[in-house]
This record gives sequence, C-alpha cells and structure tokens, in this order.
Amino acid sequence: MNITNYSMKKKIAALIFGFAFVFMPQQKALAVTAADCDPWPEATEAVLDCIDYYQSHPEQKTYDPGTDPADPATFPYSGIGGVAAGYSPKSDEVLIIESHIVRDDFRPTYGMMADPKTLAIKGTAFRIDSNGGSGNPHIAYSPDSDKFLVVWGDYGGCGNCLNIYGRFVSGSGAPEGRDFFIQSGAGSSDIDYDTTNKRFVIGFERGNAVNFKTVALDGKLSEAHRVIGSFHYQGQLEVAANTHTNEYWFVYATVYTGDDTGSEDDRIYLSKVNAQTLAVVGSPVQLSETRPGRLAVQNGHVAYSPEDGAAVTMWLERGREGIAGMWGRTVSDDGSMSDVYPIITAGTEPYSEGYAATSIEYNRWTQTFFVASGDWDGRAWSTELDASGAVYWSNLALDVTVAYNSWFNRFLGINLAQAAPGSFNIAQTVTPYGSATFASRNYTTVAGTTFFSPTGVSGPNPAPAPTPTPPPAPAAINLGSLSIAVNQIYIWSLALGALLALLMIVVGGYITLTAAGNAERASRGKTYITSSLIGLALLFGAYLLLNTINPDLVNFRSFTTTQTK
Repeated sequence: MNITNYSMKKKIAALIFGFAFVFMPQQKALAVTAADCDPWPEATEAVLDCIDYYQSHPEQKTYDPGTDPADPATFPYSGIGGVAAGYSPKSDEVLIIESHIVRDDFRPTYGMMADPKTLAIKGTAFRIDSNGGSGNPHIAYSPDSDKFLVVWGDYGGCGNCLNIYGRFVSGSGAPEGRDFFIQSGAGSSDIDYDTTNKRFVIGFERGNAVNFKTVALDGKLSEAHRVIGSFHYQGQLEVAANTHTNEYWFVYATVYTGDDTGSEDDRIYLSKVNAQTLAVVGSPVQLSETRPGRLAVQNGHVAYSPEDGAAVTMWLERGREGIAGMWGRTVSDDGSMSDVYPIITAGTEPYSEGYAATSIEYNRWTQTFFVASGDWDGRAWSTELDASGAVYWSNLALDVTVAYNSWFNRFLGINLAQAAPGSFNIAQTVTPYGSATFASRNYTTVAGTTFFSPTGVSGPNPAPAPTPTPPPAPAAINLGSLSIAVNQIYIWSLALGALLALLMIVVGGYITLTAAGNAERASRGKTYITSSLIGLALLFGAYLLLNTINPDLVNFRSFTTTQTK
C-alpha cells in the first residue's frame, strides 16, 4: 500500500468527522510493541501497524547532543554562500567551513573545529579568505600531511564566473600561509586527495569544458588539463581519485543541444584521466539515460571504494516520474557497470515531494557510502548504502522549523514558515562513527547533526541490506499534492466552523436582547446560542478525540517514516 495514500485516507476520514459533528468508531488498540518492529517487518499490514506505533509513541526517541534533527548543533555564521566540512582522524575533529554573506560585496569565509560526535565547537572561529568575495567552498584532507586544502570561488572582478582560490588549514584547525590563486573564470568545482601521488586534484568547469589542476602538499600548482570539451556544455562535476587504477574519475553533466531552456538534452557522463601522465583514458561513458528538458538531469557525483574496487556514481533527475530524486550506478575498476538504481527518491521511503542531490562520500572506517541530500520540504537527509547500491538507512538529519503567529494557529496547525526557509547548501563529512551533515538553516546560521552508523565502531553490523528494487510506476495523480490539498481543506474547515459558530452566538445574543418581552423570540435566540456552543464543543472535541486516537490524524505535514527502526 502506498504510504502517502494511506495517510491521505485517514485525513479524509478526519475531515468528514469534524465537519459533520459525528462520532467515528474508535480505532482498535494496537497490539504491536517496539520489539515487533525491530527488525522492520516486510508484510504491508505489519509495516502500517509499526508506523502507527511509532507515530503514537514519539517520546520513545531520545537524542544525544548533536544528533537531534529538530534541535541540531548550531554554528555562528549563516553559510548562505556555501558550507563544507572535513574530518581529521589525527586530531579527531571536524573542520567546518561557512561562507557568510554580509552584503553583495563582502562575503567572508570562516572555519571552526568541532567534536565529530557532539558537534560541540572547539576553540574560536578563524578567517579563511582575505578579500571577502568568496562562496561555494570545498574541502579535502591529506592524511600524509594532516592538513586540509580549502578551495572556494571568488566573485570579485569576474562577473558571473568565479576565480578559484585555496588555503591550507592544519588538521588541528590552524590556517597555514595565505590564500593563493588557483584558476580564473571558472564555474562549478570540486576537490579530492590522491593518496597514491600525494597531491590534491581540483576539477572545475571553464569554457563549457571540464578541466583540472593538481596542488602538491608544498602548494605547487600544475597547469590546467582538459578532461572533456567537445559537447555544448559540461559542468556540475565531481572528481574522485581511484587508488587501484591510479586514475582520476570525473562525473559531470552534459548538454548536447540547446541552451539553458526546455530544449536541453541532458545526460551524465564519466571520464577517466591517468593520474601519472595526466592524459585522458578512453572515451566518455554515459551513466544516466538521456532526458530532454531544462536541468532534467544534473549534478554528477562520484566516490571511490578501494575495498570494493568500484565507485558509486550518482546524479539528480527531475525527468524521471516528473519528480526529483537521486539515482546511481556502480562502476568497477574494469569498466563494468551495474544497472541504474534508486538512492533516495519520491518513489522510496522516507516520502517527500522531491530531493536535491548534494554529495556522496566513501567512509573507509565503515566501508559504506554516505549521501547528504535536501528535500523540497526544507529538510536534510543522510543516506547510507553499500557499493552495490543497496541502501541501509535514510535518516532525517535536519528537520524544518515551524513558526506560528498565534495560539489559535498553533492549535489548528497553521504555520507561517516551515519549508520556505528550510535547509540548503547541504554538506557532509564522514568519520569513524558514521557521518556528520551540515546545512545553512533558515538563512541565519549553519546547523549540523551526526549520524552514528551501525556498520561502524559505534555498533554491530546491520542485517543484510535488501536488493534495490526498480522504482514504482508513475502515479496518475500526485498523491503528495492531493494530500496537502486535503490537509488545507481540513484546516480551513475547522476555522470556518468555529467562525460560523461564533457568528451564530452573536446573532442569538442580538435576538435575545431585542426580544422586548417576546418569549418566542427570546427562546429562539437562546436556542441559537446553545446550539452554537454545542457545535463548538463538538468541533474541538473532535480534534482532541482524533489526536488521542492517532496524532497523525491531525498532523498536517507530509507523512514520513523517519523513526528509528
């Protein structure tokens, strides 16, 4: 059964109940317990029972510091210009980079260190850039020298393009030297560290082509090398160093025809470069299906696992099912590829209207991959999967905040700001404990949480992950939008019923006061008042009763299964 459809049916029943002022039969008491839901059952009815159980037992979930999606750790700068993070195993600390837009001509970037488990800040923040025009930071860590290389784009004097700069930061959080120039006139960029050749590799878009440079540990910069530039447009790239084949693997988006319009012809490609000679190896390999439409396929990502001798490639599709989602394909050292599989999409759980791809990283301590993503409801997610594409978990990393303008709106669930601000510029870093997810939250501050992986040092190995299944067939109706519409009808029906009842009380009072000794008119006025009070009691009694039976019946948000299973 579709979870969204199930939730929508319950809310339709609640609407009928509240508007008609009748009592509905009480739902039978759930016989399941937490033990019945761990491990998560496979039968549909058992799954629905467990969903109801977790929805009606919200207090069972407790959080350690830095792990609560609704109350995350926060950091002092907004991160509107971008967020990045990296982990130093030597100091066991996370370096968090935040580009803070003060005004259009002043965008300083700051760094700070934090505990990887609690995300508590250690020490004070320090300035990374020197000219205050920065954004879109990226970071890579060198275990050979225990230092990070932070790169960012500077908008100063470049118009709509970026001049790429970089700066080294020690593993303990001390900036080294000054920032230095890397590339002019670039677009999107990415960075990885090559443990074989002991240097950083920086990929960037320039002139509708994918290029790269290398940076040695002493700061020596190579000349630019081209990866691909034969198509109309290349960009939105990510690079990973393959330590087995001694190659750099670039995944990027390609447009064959058309400009940035509906005539685009989008796809994702993989290109390989020999890390010793810096020459392109073979021809580009198409990873995704070709999809027409503006940004129908975009944001190529790649992370390499030396233990598996394979990389997981990933991209964002808006053309598939008409809703955004992240899809992937595993590519082995010998060039063989798996079928395309879903990673986190609107057709899988947890449910959302859509997702936006951000990053993928390989965790050498847990030997799994982590994906950080945002959804269209303003939340952030952390997804763990293995090299075959089998997803272990999709965990809520950052929840949305809710604001109300009155107690009455709070009672009815009418909020002023939920997903509109939300979380964006989502970033992550992997640690021996799992992964830490960060995002610019509500345009005011950077927030973050840690997910402790069951595959790592913090717990036992998980049960074997299920084999990924093909996505469900497209639905004829967008159930998410329909359920939202039903929610709004329910909300405004409650408000309308309350207003009508109050109006009838006023009318009854007027009739009674103007009866002038007319007993029949006075009785009619009192009847109006009494009936209206009974109606109000039934209306709000219905809300309280439904909330007692199942809080989801009056929960006016997209239904998700985010509880720990």
